[in-house]
Amino acid sequence: MRRLPLIGLTLLLAVFPAFAQVDSSAVARTLAMVDDYLAALEPEDLDTKVAECDFLVSTCHDSLLRQSVAAKLYAHYADSKLMGEEAVAIHLYDRWFSDGTVVFPTEAERIQARFFAEFNRSSLLGLPAPVLEMQGLEDEPVTVPAPDGKRRSVLYFYDTDCAKCKLEAVLLRSWLEEQEADLDLYAVYVGSDRDAWRAYVAERLQFSAGHIRVRHAWDPEVSSDFQRLYGILQTPRLFLLDRTGVIIGRRLTVDALMQLVEMGSMDEALLNRNPVGARLPAIKVEGVLYKACGASAVRSRDLSRLRGRPAYLVFYSESCSRCQEEIPALKAGLKRGGKAFLVNVDETLAERPELARQLFDAFDLSLLPHILAVDARGRITDRYCAFGK
Repeated sequence: MRRLPLIGLTLLLAVFPAFAQVDSSAVARTLAMVDDYLAALEPEDLDTKVAECDFLVSTCHDSLLRQSVAAKLYAHYADSKLMGEEAVAIHLYDRWFSDGTVVFPTEAERIQARFFAEFNRSSLLGLPAPVLEMQGLEDEPVTVPAPDGKRRSVLYFYDTDCAKCKLEAVLLRSWLEEQEADLDLYAVYVGSDRDAWRAYVAERLQFSAGHIRVRHAWDPEVSSDFQRLYGILQTPRLFLLDRTGVIIGRRLTVDALMQLVEMGSMDEALLNRNPVGARLPAIKVEGVLYKACGASAVRSRDLSRLRGRPAYLVFYSESCSRCQEEIPALKAGLKRGGKAFLVNVDETLAERPELARQLFDAFDLSLLPHILAVDARGRITDRYCAFGK
């Protein structure tokens, strides 16, 4: 794991055990530095954030300092506006607070944190959406969700008396009618007034577009435990699931849902380029060919003629730190019969923009390096290969 370059904070924490007592001004200075640390962490992935938070808390040997730092980290991620970061807060609660290793400053904070963890841990990003057995408008059984592997799903939890729900329902219906992606909508009423529910559905949740499948559901007895499983303490609540039922968006507004679906459609278009089993496109590109014995000079090559046991097509950028890790690892792993053809995307963009446009249209170059494996017959056997640790 890459350690963030905020050495001053870690040194400050390390020397605190030398003092007999940590005063409030020293704690305040440390917490100010934690703010800088959190700002530096913002672009990192969740695993890095979790590891860095654990590192910071473990570095605090003074109990008051540890409590202050841990509580600040928890509050930052529990209140974060960035989707998914609540997972860091739940980790901090489980790792440091739940067994009393670190104690919250007040009992009210402890209770609130326990409640937060219980009502969020089952519906975090990347988890399979909890399955609810509910009832439909005619008391028929409805499973929410029921992914079929072909369509993404939207879960919409609402109440008929919620003013914001009424606005979101208008926006949601308008967008679903206009957009082209195939989606399943699970509209879940969280109340217990059947007549109000049916009137609301008739007025606000009727769809004419054939590509939208709508399932209406409720659970007036709350026997499905949907409130805890999805954290439904207020409405509206919107979730987006992928085709397998994994949560890819949570606590969304309709606007955020629209953007996420659009991004997902773009990602799918990229992922559908050059699938496993296909041949590389006939595009002539300059690059460097590496074999187990070393590199050859820059040469032009028709990508459709690249083949080996195996051969790798590598798109990279000289300014990409990940490329600097992956490419040496790939070269070191080349065996007899294997080869790698390296294409410098920066040079291609600068010197041959028309060719660069062809490559961006043909390959997913949104994240570099992009490495594809090809067999002796010239067919793609793997994509997004990784060789670094």
